[in-house]
Amino acid sequence: MAPSRRSIRTFVKNQEKSKGKEKAVELRVENEDELSTMSEKDLLRFLDLGNLLESTVIRNAEPDEPPESCPQKWVVLYEYPFKIGIRLPFTPLARDLMQIYQISPGQIMPQVWRILSVIDRVTASWEEAFTLHDLLLHYEIRVKAKNRIALHAKARLEPLVGGIQSNDRGWKNRFVFVKRSSLGEAGASLVGGWNTEGLNPKLLSHRDESQSLCDKFLKVPEDDRQFKRVLFASQDSCSSMASGSSQSRPRGSLDGQALAEMLRKRKGNLLLTRQSLSLATAKKDTRSHPFGR
Repeated sequence: MAPSRRSIRTFVKNQEKSKGKEKAVELRVENEDELSTMSEKDLLRFLDLGNLLESTVIRNAEPDEPPESCPQKWVVLYEYPFKIGIRLPFTPLARDLMQIYQISPGQIMPQVWRILSVIDRVTASWEEAFTLHDLLLHYEIRVKAKNRIALHAKARLEPLVGGIQSNDRGWKNRFVFVKRSSLGEAGASLVGGWNTEGLNPKLLSHRDESQSLCDKFLKVPEDDRQFKRVLFASQDSCSSMASGSSQSRPRGSLDGQALAEMLRKRKGNLLLTRQSLSLATAKKDTRSHPFGR
C-alpha cells in the first residue's frame, strides 16, 4: 500500500545573473498527500466503473501533479462518485452546481455527491424538477481547501438527506485526468481544469417554489431519504455491499470475456497515447507541462 504522504521533489534551474551560473533549486511538492496513487491497471478499471466511452482519452497524473494542475482542456474525475453509483452524463442538479460556480467535478466533496445521489433518486419521477435553488433552502455552500465545495445543513432546518457522514479515507488520491472532448456530449457541460479563483458561496439562493418542494421531499419516508452506503466496483475489483442488501451488477460492469476484450483494446490505446505523448514531450523543455497549461 502506498504511504499516505510521499516525499517527492522536483528540480528546476534558476539563473543567477550575479554569479553568472545556474543553481539547482530544490522544491518540495505542496500537499503531497493529494497526489494520485492510481496505476495503469486502475485506469482500465476506472473506464469500466464510470461506464465511459470506448473513445475516452484518460491518463494518470504525473508524480508531481496535484489535481489543481489539471490542464484546461482536461477534466479531473475522482473515483468516488462512480463508486456510489453516479454515472455520466451527470444529472441536471450536479451540472448546475458545476456550471454556476464554474468548478470541475473534482472540486465537489464526497459528502455533496452523497446528498445529490439521494435527491436525484427520490425526485426522479417528480413532475417538477428539484433544482439547486431548492437544495439551498436547507443547505448552504461552504468553500473548503483547494476551492472544493461542501454542503452544510442550515441551523433549525431538518436536513433533507440522512446518513451522509462517512469516512472516505483515501479518496483524494484516487483521481485521473480525462480529455473533455473525448467524453462526447457528457463532457460538453463540464468545466475543465481547476477553478482557483475565489468562489462566492452566496451566488445563488432559494426560489419561491423551494419551500413546497422541500416540504414534499421531507414527507418521503425517512429511510428512503438516507444515503445507503453501497459501493460499486468494476468486474475485476472488489465490491463492498455495506448495506447488506442484494444489488444487481451496476451498469458498465461486464462479464469476464467482454471485460477482458475491452481491457485489451483499451490497454493498446493507452500505450499508443503514451508513446505519442512521450515523443511530443521530448521536444519540449523538461520543465514544461506535458499537455500545456
